[in-house]
Amino acid sequence: MHDRGVMKTYHHENALLGIDKEKQPKVLRCFSKYVKGRVEAAGLLPLMTCIFPSVDKTMLSAFSEIWKLETSSFHLPFGEMTITLDDVSSLLHIPVEGKFFTLPTLTCEEATIILVKQLGVTRDEVAEEIRRSLGPYARSSWLLKVVEEMAEKGLTKKAARAFLLRLVKMTIFCGKTNSKVEVSYLGLFLGLEKVGEFAWGAMELAYLYDQLKEATKLRTNSIGGYLNLFQAWIFEHCPTNLFDRNVCLYSGWIRHSGMIRPYVPERVMRQFQMLQDQPNLPPANIPPIEEIDNLEKEADDDDSGSGDAMHGGGGPDKKRKGKVAEVS
Repeated sequence: MHDRGVMKTYHHENALLGIDKEKQPKVLRCFSKYVKGRVEAAGLLPLMTCIFPSVDKTMLSAFSEIWKLETSSFHLPFGEMTITLDDVSSLLHIPVEGKFFTLPTLTCEEATIILVKQLGVTRDEVAEEIRRSLGPYARSSWLLKVVEEMAEKGLTKKAARAFLLRLVKMTIFCGKTNSKVEVSYLGLFLGLEKVGEFAWGAMELAYLYDQLKEATKLRTNSIGGYLNLFQAWIFEHCPTNLFDRNVCLYSGWIRHSGMIRPYVPERVMRQFQMLQDQPNLPPANIPPIEEIDNLEKEADDDDSGSGDAMHGGGGPDKKRKGKVAEVS
């Protein structure tokens, strides 16, 4: 079975808040009462606080490999699980009921017109931004600048549109264009009084399902979607303390009386919800019974700084030293 390794992820927490050199969130400085009110009316205010400093790429990669297109679910050793609308509502606290939408396909000229009209920027500024973005897109850094400028001028509606556009594309509809935002999403915020009518949570879930579908393809090496939700769901339903890693990931020999058997969990890492690397072949030579006395926890000289680990003498992993316990 082909294993692609750890996938590239797209996580924009610092960029979302516009963290500057003094570690101060620029977004919050232009987060006026009106802009906050529009975000709250849309039901998207929780996205401002649903923040992980980072995401676990290895864990997300492992889960994406067991996603099945036909059932929209993860196939785990004990059965199927999936991210549900209840999970979205409970973890993100954004609305899962309401209207769906269909995005238009915009040309660069159409994108220029809508940005000029709805965000209050000049045509020259937009033309330069689209040129730099190589299509009907706008960079998130440019949108943050627009939010600041419109807020300073008191053009609160235009600031709110730019803010909401940037927010949804860096969170619930985060794609693989890195910092580029599709201008077509701006159509969702033309009528700010109606932003609360959309089923943001349901649409976010459909978007994440689609990103997981793409991630299952053999040549895909990255994953998009709202990975904060993905990671929060794993933490909620598959806590990491389900097993003692020091014990379960021990690799070596175990024995019962004179029966000696290899214990090689590195061949079934997916069972521990971890990324499966190419395992070594099982060892051919069984060590003398005198070397297999007990299983003990001790520091691993070959992995400084890793803390305690379980080690076995003469086992499949020849780097490990120590003794292995007899199984009664």
